[in-house]
Amino acid sequence: MRWVLTVLVFLLLGACAPAKGVNYMGLFHTYADYTVVLMYPDYMTGDYGADVYVERVNARTITEAIGAAKQHMARHIERNMDVKLRGIEDLRMVLVLQGDVNVVADATWSEGG
Repeated sequence: MRWVLTVLVFLLLGACAPAKGVNYMGLFHTYADYTVVLMYPDYMTGDYGADVYVERVNARTITEAIGAAKQHMARHIERNMDVKLRGIEDLRMVLVLQGDVNVVADATWSEGG
């Protein structure tokens, strides 16, 4: 019993903080970096499926990361585009990667030029 109290004290003091993004038995809700790739809606692009938005976020879960990225993209669209977003549900998730990852995503690019 004594060792349990010692472990709890260390955990509460942060001496044994869990690895980033790991949830130990529901005790910690730690954050992790995610790179989220979202696709522009078909009514906003002439090249549907190729035009994507990449956002890096810090969140507790993948679901939270997707939600935060969609909010960032919606603000970007509102500030920088002439076409209005009909609804946040129009933003489609393509890919979620854990970590701050450099993404090259351009379906119109070719190595040959």
